[in-house]
Amino acid sequence: MPKFAEPDAAVEQVDCSTCEVPAGSTCRTRGGKVAPKYHTPRFMNAATGRATRSAPGRLTAANTMS
Repeated sequence: MPKFAEPDAAVEQVDCSTCEVPAGSTCRTRGGKVAPKYHTPRFMNAATGRATRSAPGRLTAANTMS
């Protein structure tokens, strides 16, 4: 039986477009503190498996579709 990733781990594999933290970091509030929950767009990107990284040389939704 395959082992499923923890939900937090799946969400943290994508960047957050709302607070602009990189993959591997928790979401932040406007004041820079750790947010009590992940932002909704980050959940949606993790659920659909979309890559949202936009730094040069990294994955983006545009260059992952071939």
